[in-house]
Amino acid sequence: MIVVFGFLVACQAKEPETIIKTVFVEKEGETVVETVIVTVEPTEVINEEVEPDGCCETYRIGIYEEPVSLNYWNYLGPGSSVWTRYVISNDAAHLFELSDRNFQFVPSLALGIPTPVENQDGNWEIVVDMVEDAFWSDGEPITALDVVFTHNLCKDLKLSWYWPSYCVPDGADIVAEAVGDYSVKYTYLDQIPNLRNWQFGVALAPILPFHYWEEVGSAALAMIEGVEQPTFGRPNNCDTTGLTNELTELCDAWSVYDETFESSRQLLFGAEVADHPVAGGYVVREWLPGDSIELAINENYYFNGAEITEYEDGTWVRIMPDGSKPQLY
Repeated sequence: MIVVFGFLVACQAKEPETIIKTVFVEKEGETVVETVIVTVEPTEVINEEVEPDGCCETYRIGIYEEPVSLNYWNYLGPGSSVWTRYVISNDAAHLFELSDRNFQFVPSLALGIPTPVENQDGNWEIVVDMVEDAFWSDGEPITALDVVFTHNLCKDLKLSWYWPSYCVPDGADIVAEAVGDYSVKYTYLDQIPNLRNWQFGVALAPILPFHYWEEVGSAALAMIEGVEQPTFGRPNNCDTTGLTNELTELCDAWSVYDETFESSRQLLFGAEVADHPVAGGYVVREWLPGDSIELAINENYYFNGAEITEYEDGTWVRIMPDGSKPQLY
């Protein structure tokens, strides 16, 4: 199926139009000129159907505005908008998600729901094992490296807007590391895992492809390399005039720190993503700014053909095409 999002106002059927018209009329053997009022029926417009070039018909959807960006980092950052969400919200992969009807915490690319354990250092750890047969739309496997890369880049660049709830939820210091190609360990250094910082925090975080974003991510990290946060508190009155020399030095130090990190974030948010791989059901085939965006089926979509049933008693079941059947609650 091809999905086309259009951004133009839909056409409406034309009403009959009344106009004033000059005509020639034969009267008593001579031709005279008269001005008359006539009603003109609209000419029927025939839209030619274009044959789809794939297996399926084109499904057209109209929305009022086009997305701000196709860059997922930007979508959860300053480029956030509901129109962007309609187009790319399913591009990222996830370890866990919320069920459609009952909003229960269920696995997406995770094999199951792990139990947090306390380690010998007194910190809490959660190890998540992943499915091993999920792929990005360009054929590259979705692995623990993608999970850790997304988490660390969010944390290291101190991403703002919606990103903190996924890498530093509730201010938690959480370390993510790959302990296998398809296994991720989260270590909570200063909090105990709970609904706020785990189930509705890190666990629901989007996952973006390392192989695609590595170059941009490395460039953004290079910009903040060696930049240390000032050890003294941020003054509250830096925008005022007549500051003492001491306060001016403090404000300048924080200004350099803030501007450096902001520049690194803008490098990430502003990256072009015309050919970005996705984990969701559709890839962007073409974007004509001001006109339409054409989406096509992602042939590598992991959940293609899966059936999910949510029962009245809370039971959640997902049947995959290979016959596997995870069941919860």
